[in-house]
Amino acid sequence: MILGTSKPCLDLPKEIDKMYIDCNMILNIIKSYIVVKNTSILDIGCGNGFYVFGLADYVKCIYGLDPSNEMLESANNNQKFFNKKNVKFYNGSIENNHLKNKFDIVMFTYSLHFTDDSNASLLLAIKKLVPNGLLVIIEPNKKYISSKLLIGHNNFDKKYYELKQQQLIKTRHNVYMFAKKHTLLYTKFNDKNFIAVIRI
Repeated sequence: MILGTSKPCLDLPKEIDKMYIDCNMILNIIKSYIVVKNTSILDIGCGNGFYVFGLADYVKCIYGLDPSNEMLESANNNQKFFNKKNVKFYNGSIENNHLKNKFDIVMFTYSLHFTDDSNASLLLAIKKLVPNGLLVIIEPNKKYISSKLLIGHNNFDKKYYELKQQQLIKTRHNVYMFAKKHTLLYTKFNDKNFIAVIRI
């Protein structure tokens, strides 16, 4: 993983409205392609559980996977607050995990560009999918929560920002190339984020 962060940017119990707004946006996209209430989801790079908790009420089960112990500690603390029965968190990455399950949906939520090789990570991700499963990719673009990446903020780090942009451009390219071998159902790209839904 590269250019990662070990601490969550948001305190979820204080950001419930934002969590549900963002997650409802994703739900409105994927429900066009799958019966959401029957789905199992794997969120790769789940962080402190933002999408896990935001989607939990609408799906059969959702697992969060993250290599950061700090992130998982935060996620498990958030679980004490949200108390979702269909949620589980695991330490690991798409390259290194012990999950045997197959999922209806595999998601990279603002995490694919952190991997050393996004194309290889996508190939590993589809091994976790059931036949005709969905791969959902959500990546940032030019708007961030982190002050180091906020243009105009006192903590803004231009070099860090430019490196991040290079990684994001490369990741988007890899996603589009990968999608050519499968079925690209949906794509969206604006200043806030890049979203792709691919049927495998």
